[in-house]
Amino acid sequence: MTLRSLGIGLAAASFCLSHSSTMAANSLQPGEASRLTIGGGFGVLSRPDYRGSAETDSLALPLPYVAYESRKLQLTREGLVAKLLNLENLQIRLSGSGALPGNDSEQTTRRGMPDLLPTFELGPSLDWRFSERGGDWELRLPVRAAVASDLSETENIGWIANPNLHFERERQHGAWEVETSAGIGPVWASRKYHRYFYQVETQYALPDRPAYDPGGGYNGLRGTAYMGLRRGPWRFGLRITHDRLDGARFEDSPLVERDSSTVIGVGLFYTFWTWIRPIAAE
Repeated sequence: MTLRSLGIGLAAASFCLSHSSTMAANSLQPGEASRLTIGGGFGVLSRPDYRGSAETDSLALPLPYVAYESRKLQLTREGLVAKLLNLENLQIRLSGSGALPGNDSEQTTRRGMPDLLPTFELGPSLDWRFSERGGDWELRLPVRAAVASDLSETENIGWIANPNLHFERERQHGAWEVETSAGIGPVWASRKYHRYFYQVETQYALPDRPAYDPGGGYNGLRGTAYMGLRRGPWRFGLRITHDRLDGARFEDSPLVERDSSTVIGVGLFYTFWTWIRPIAAE
Protein backbone atom coordinates (compact mmCIF):
# COMPACT_ATOMS: atom_id res chain seq x y z
CA MET A 1 0.00 0.00 0.00
CA THR A 2 1.43 3.42 -0.97
CA LEU A 3 1.47 6.40 1.39
CA ARG A 4 -1.05 8.18 -0.84
CA SER A 5 -3.54 5.30 -0.76
CA LEU A 6 -3.07 5.03 3.01
CA GLY A 7 -3.72 8.75 3.37
CA ILE A 8 -6.85 8.49 1.26
CA GLY A 9 -8.01 5.57 3.40
CA LEU A 10 -7.49 7.55 6.61
CA ALA A 11 -9.39 10.51 5.20
CA ALA A 12 -12.19 8.21 4.08
CA ALA A 13 -12.43 6.69 7.53
CA SER A 14 -12.46 10.03 9.34
CA PHE A 15 -14.96 11.42 6.82
CA CYS A 16 -17.29 8.46 7.25
CA LEU A 17 -16.96 8.46 11.04
CA SER A 18 -17.71 12.17 11.28
CA HIS A 19 -20.72 11.90 8.97
CA SER A 20 -22.23 8.53 9.68
CA SER A 21 -21.17 7.16 13.07
CA THR A 22 -24.05 6.06 15.21
CA MET A 23 -25.21 6.63 18.72
CA ALA A 24 -22.92 6.62 21.71
CA ALA A 25 -22.89 3.91 24.28
CA ASN A 26 -25.61 3.85 26.92
CA SER A 27 -25.36 6.56 29.58
CA LEU A 28 -23.48 5.56 32.68
CA GLN A 29 -25.52 3.59 35.17
CA PRO A 30 -25.33 3.99 38.96
CA GLY A 31 -22.07 2.48 40.22
CA GLU A 32 -20.29 2.81 36.85
CA ALA A 33 -17.19 5.01 36.61
CA SER A 34 -16.61 4.48 32.88
CA ARG A 35 -17.80 2.40 29.94
CA LEU A 36 -16.03 1.44 26.70
CA THR A 37 -17.87 -0.10 23.74
CA ILE A 38 -16.13 -1.51 20.65
CA GLY A 39 -17.58 -2.85 17.43
CA GLY A 40 -17.38 -2.70 13.66
CA GLY A 41 -19.47 -2.25 10.56
CA PHE A 42 -19.50 -0.33 7.31
CA GLY A 43 -20.33 3.13 6.01
CA VAL A 44 -21.55 4.48 2.66
CA LEU A 45 -21.01 8.05 1.51
CA SER A 46 -22.32 10.13 -1.34
CA ARG A 47 -20.47 13.43 -1.73
CA PRO A 48 -19.17 15.97 -4.29
CA ASP A 49 -15.48 16.19 -5.19
CA TYR A 50 -15.44 19.47 -3.22
CA ARG A 51 -18.07 21.96 -2.12
CA GLY A 52 -19.41 23.63 -5.24
CA SER A 53 -18.34 20.86 -7.62
CA ALA A 54 -20.83 19.30 -10.03
CA GLU A 55 -18.95 16.00 -9.87
CA THR A 56 -20.26 13.51 -7.27
CA ASP A 57 -19.09 10.08 -6.17
CA SER A 58 -20.02 7.34 -3.69
CA LEU A 59 -17.81 5.30 -1.41
CA ALA A 60 -18.35 2.22 0.79
CA LEU A 61 -15.81 0.87 3.28
CA PRO A 62 -15.54 -1.04 6.57
CA LEU A 63 -15.29 1.10 9.71
CA PRO A 64 -14.57 0.67 13.42
CA TYR A 65 -17.03 1.66 16.13
CA VAL A 66 -15.67 3.06 19.40
CA ALA A 67 -17.62 4.82 22.17
CA TYR A 68 -16.30 5.77 25.59
CA GLU A 69 -17.94 7.52 28.52
CA SER A 70 -16.74 8.49 31.98
CA ARG A 71 -17.74 11.15 34.49
CA LYS A 72 -15.43 13.67 32.82
CA LEU A 73 -14.87 12.48 29.24
CA GLN A 74 -16.93 11.14 26.36
CA LEU A 75 -15.85 9.84 22.95
CA THR A 76 -18.83 9.66 20.57
CA ARG A 77 -19.71 10.51 16.98
CA GLU A 78 -19.57 14.19 18.10
CA GLY A 79 -15.90 13.89 19.00
CA LEU A 80 -14.03 14.00 22.28
CA VAL A 81 -16.05 15.88 24.92
CA ALA A 82 -14.59 17.20 28.20
CA LYS A 83 -16.46 19.00 30.95
CA LEU A 84 -15.20 22.54 31.59
CA LEU A 85 -14.83 23.86 35.14
CA ASN A 86 -17.40 21.29 36.34
CA LEU A 87 -20.15 23.39 34.78
CA GLU A 88 -22.98 21.09 33.75
CA ASN A 89 -24.02 23.14 30.72
CA LEU A 90 -20.59 24.18 29.40
CA GLN A 91 -18.26 21.79 27.58
CA ILE A 92 -15.12 21.80 25.47
CA ARG A 93 -15.18 19.22 22.69
CA LEU A 94 -12.35 18.18 20.38
CA SER A 95 -13.97 17.80 16.98
CA GLY A 96 -12.55 16.58 13.69
CA SER A 97 -13.48 15.73 10.14
CA GLY A 98 -11.95 14.61 6.86
CA ALA A 99 -12.57 15.03 3.15
CA LEU A 100 -11.55 12.89 0.20
CA PRO A 101 -9.62 14.19 -2.83
CA GLY A 102 -11.46 15.19 -5.98
CA ASN A 103 -11.76 13.20 -9.16
CA ASP A 104 -8.54 13.24 -11.16
CA SER A 105 -10.36 12.87 -14.49
CA GLU A 106 -9.34 15.25 -17.25
CA GLN A 107 -13.03 15.87 -17.88
CA THR A 108 -13.55 17.78 -14.61
CA THR A 109 -13.43 21.53 -14.05
CA ARG A 110 -10.01 21.13 -12.39
CA ARG A 111 -8.47 19.42 -15.43
CA GLY A 112 -4.74 20.09 -15.66
CA MET A 113 -4.55 21.47 -12.12
CA PRO A 114 -2.75 19.82 -9.17
CA ASP A 115 -4.74 17.03 -7.56
CA LEU A 116 -6.54 17.81 -4.32
CA LEU A 117 -5.12 15.84 -1.39
CA PRO A 118 -7.19 14.30 1.40
CA THR A 119 -7.91 16.99 3.99
CA PHE A 120 -8.16 16.69 7.77
CA GLU A 121 -9.66 19.19 10.23
CA LEU A 122 -9.16 19.18 13.99
CA GLY A 123 -9.83 21.72 16.73
CA PRO A 124 -11.78 22.64 19.86
CA SER A 125 -15.45 23.50 20.14
CA LEU A 126 -16.97 25.43 23.05
CA ASP A 127 -20.54 24.13 23.54
CA TRP A 128 -23.12 25.87 25.75
CA ARG A 129 -26.40 24.08 26.51
CA PHE A 130 -28.92 26.84 27.18
CA SER A 131 -32.24 24.97 27.15
CA GLU A 132 -33.69 21.48 27.64
CA ARG A 133 -37.16 22.28 26.27
CA GLY A 134 -38.13 19.30 24.10
CA GLY A 135 -34.49 18.18 23.98
CA ASP A 136 -31.00 19.69 24.33
CA TRP A 137 -30.46 23.10 22.70
CA GLU A 138 -26.81 24.13 22.34
CA LEU A 139 -24.80 26.99 20.92
CA ARG A 140 -21.60 25.47 19.48
CA LEU A 141 -18.47 27.43 18.57
CA PRO A 142 -16.01 25.10 16.78
CA VAL A 143 -12.73 26.31 15.25
CA ARG A 144 -10.54 23.81 13.37
CA ALA A 145 -7.08 23.85 11.84
CA ALA A 146 -6.98 22.19 8.42
CA VAL A 147 -4.22 20.28 6.64
CA ALA A 148 -4.06 18.53 3.28
CA SER A 149 -2.02 15.34 3.27
CA ASP A 150 -1.57 11.95 1.64
CA LEU A 151 1.17 11.13 4.21
CA SER A 152 3.89 11.57 1.59
CA GLU A 153 3.34 15.34 1.58
CA THR A 154 1.52 17.66 3.99
CA GLU A 155 0.32 21.23 3.58
CA ASN A 156 -1.21 23.59 6.12
CA ILE A 157 -4.34 25.02 4.46
CA GLY A 158 -5.54 27.42 7.15
CA TRP A 159 -8.56 27.26 9.43
CA ILE A 160 -12.35 26.96 9.33
CA ALA A 161 -15.02 27.94 11.89
CA ASN A 162 -18.71 27.01 12.06
CA PRO A 163 -20.67 28.60 14.95
CA ASN A 164 -24.05 26.90 14.98
CA LEU A 165 -27.29 26.29 16.81
CA HIS A 166 -27.68 22.58 17.59
CA PHE A 167 -30.71 20.59 18.78
CA GLU A 168 -30.61 16.96 19.96
CA ARG A 169 -33.20 14.59 21.41
CA GLU A 170 -33.21 10.95 22.52
CA ARG A 171 -36.35 8.89 23.05
CA GLN A 172 -37.58 5.30 23.26
CA HIS A 173 -39.85 3.71 20.62
CA GLY A 174 -40.66 0.19 21.73
CA ALA A 175 -37.43 -1.81 21.61
CA TRP A 176 -35.64 0.94 19.68
CA GLU A 177 -33.68 3.86 21.12
CA VAL A 178 -33.85 6.80 18.72
CA GLU A 179 -31.63 9.87 18.56
CA THR A 180 -32.34 12.82 16.28
CA SER A 181 -30.38 16.03 15.90
CA ALA A 182 -30.15 19.07 13.64
CA GLY A 183 -27.94 22.11 13.37
CA ILE A 184 -27.56 25.27 11.33
CA GLY A 185 -25.01 28.04 11.20
CA PRO A 186 -22.64 30.10 9.04
CA VAL A 187 -19.12 28.97 8.11
CA TRP A 188 -16.03 31.16 7.91
CA ALA A 189 -12.60 30.20 6.64
CA SER A 190 -9.18 31.74 6.07
CA ARG A 191 -7.94 32.94 2.72
CA LYS A 192 -5.46 30.07 2.65
CA TYR A 193 -8.31 27.58 3.04
CA HIS A 194 -10.29 29.14 0.18
CA ARG A 195 -7.23 29.30 -2.02
CA TYR A 196 -6.58 25.57 -1.66
CA PHE A 197 -9.96 24.65 -3.16
CA TYR A 198 -10.94 27.59 -5.37
CA GLN A 199 -7.84 29.49 -6.54
CA VAL A 200 -6.87 29.30 -10.22
CA GLU A 201 -3.26 30.39 -10.63
CA THR A 202 -2.21 32.11 -13.83
CA GLN A 203 -0.33 29.07 -15.19
CA TYR A 204 -3.54 27.00 -14.97
CA ALA A 205 -5.87 29.56 -16.52
CA LEU A 206 -7.84 28.55 -19.64
CA PRO A 207 -10.32 30.40 -21.86
CA ASP A 208 -13.19 28.88 -19.86
CA ARG A 209 -11.30 28.99 -16.54
CA PRO A 210 -9.80 32.43 -15.90
CA ALA A 211 -7.27 33.11 -13.15
CA TYR A 212 -8.92 33.69 -9.78
CA ASP A 213 -7.69 34.46 -6.26
CA PRO A 214 -10.32 34.32 -3.46
CA GLY A 215 -10.19 36.15 -0.15
CA GLY A 216 -10.92 34.82 3.30
CA GLY A 217 -14.21 35.25 5.13
CA TYR A 218 -17.73 33.92 4.67
CA ASN A 219 -17.73 30.31 3.47
CA GLY A 220 -21.47 29.55 3.27
CA LEU A 221 -24.40 28.42 5.40
CA ARG A 222 -24.35 24.83 6.72
CA GLY A 223 -27.26 22.71 7.88
CA THR A 224 -27.02 19.19 9.30
CA ALA A 225 -29.57 16.51 10.19
CA TYR A 226 -28.94 13.17 11.90
CA MET A 227 -30.96 10.14 12.94
CA GLY A 228 -29.54 7.22 14.93
CA LEU A 229 -31.19 3.94 15.95
CA ARG A 230 -30.01 1.48 18.57
CA ARG A 231 -31.38 -1.94 19.48
CA GLY A 232 -29.28 -4.38 21.46
CA PRO A 233 -25.81 -4.58 19.86
CA TRP A 234 -26.91 -2.96 16.58
CA ARG A 235 -26.35 0.70 15.67
CA PHE A 236 -27.59 2.53 12.59
CA GLY A 237 -27.01 6.15 11.62
CA LEU A 238 -27.99 8.51 8.79
CA ARG A 239 -26.49 11.98 8.47
CA ILE A 240 -27.10 14.69 5.87
CA THR A 241 -24.99 17.83 5.55
CA HIS A 242 -26.15 20.58 3.18
CA ASP A 243 -24.18 23.74 2.38
CA ARG A 244 -25.48 26.87 0.67
CA LEU A 245 -22.67 28.80 -1.01
CA ASP A 246 -24.61 31.95 -1.91
CA GLY A 247 -22.53 34.99 -0.97
CA ALA A 248 -19.39 32.98 -0.19
CA ARG A 249 -16.08 34.79 -0.79
CA PHE A 250 -15.20 32.23 -3.49
CA GLU A 251 -18.64 32.27 -5.14
CA ASP A 252 -17.23 33.76 -8.37
CA SER A 253 -14.47 31.17 -8.75
CA PRO A 254 -14.64 29.36 -12.12
CA LEU A 255 -14.27 26.13 -10.10
CA VAL A 256 -17.67 26.68 -8.46
CA GLU A 257 -20.31 24.99 -10.61
CA ARG A 258 -23.15 24.81 -8.07
CA ASP A 259 -24.37 27.10 -5.31
CA SER A 260 -25.06 24.18 -2.96
CA SER A 261 -23.42 20.97 -1.79
CA THR A 262 -24.89 17.87 -0.12
CA VAL A 263 -23.17 14.98 1.66
CA ILE A 264 -25.12 11.88 2.73
CA GLY A 265 -23.59 9.30 5.05
CA VAL A 266 -25.05 5.99 6.28
CA GLY A 267 -23.50 3.63 8.82
CA LEU A 268 -24.46 0.19 10.19
CA PHE A 269 -22.50 -1.23 13.12
CA TYR A 270 -22.50 -4.22 15.46
CA THR A 271 -21.01 -3.80 18.94
CA PHE A 272 -19.35 -6.98 20.18
CA TRP A 273 -17.50 -5.92 23.36
CA THR A 274 -18.27 -3.65 26.32
CA TRP A 275 -15.98 -2.99 29.27
CA ILE A 276 -17.33 -1.34 32.44
CA ARG A 277 -15.18 0.10 35.22
CA PRO A 278 -17.02 0.32 38.57
CA ILE A 279 -16.64 3.36 40.79
CA ALA A 280 -15.06 1.21 43.49
CA ALA A 281 -12.17 0.44 41.10
CA GLU A 282 -11.15 4.09 40.81
